Amino acid sequence: MKETVITVDSAADIPADIAEEFGIKVMPMYIVRGGKALRDGVDITARDIFDEFDKTGALPKTSAVSPGEYLKFFGEFCKRGKAVVHLSFCSKLSSTHRNAKIASARLGDVYVLDTDNLGGGIALPALKGCKMRDGGASAEEIYTELEKLRGKVRVSYLLDNICG
Repeated sequence: MKETVITVDSAADIPADIAEEFGIKVMPMYIVRGGKALRDGVDITARDIFDEFDKTGALPKTSAVSPGEYLKFFGEFCKRGKAVVHLSFCSKLSSTHRNAKIASARLGDVYVLDTDNLGGGIALPALKGCKMRDGGASAEEIYTELEKLRGKVRVSYLLDNICG
């Protein structure tokens, strides 16, 4: 059985130390600021985004990861003989899921799950996938189980102030 890599979009908001501890690989999404696309968690941090909002009141714009970028990201694991289970950002909010699916169709053993969620709603299933992987489950078994859980995972956010 192939070794399985669990991957997520950066919308999962998994802290870097947790991602490293559990072996979760993160695909940075893009935040557009000043007309420039910045990689989330690489070129710009959540703190930067919050600070910008506090100063300007402007919500950040985003840009989807392209199919080609996903092809390269997933391809690095596939070239090493690994299977991939990717938990994507909600398809209703972004085209990232569609683009990941396009890329996965060109590779073998890449399972792309629309989490229908963001933040902790991606992170929690990713951690469950890691537990299953570490327990010996295959990529297909992990994908199937996480797909069953998709409708059961919900996150809520309480905004302190929506007026800026």
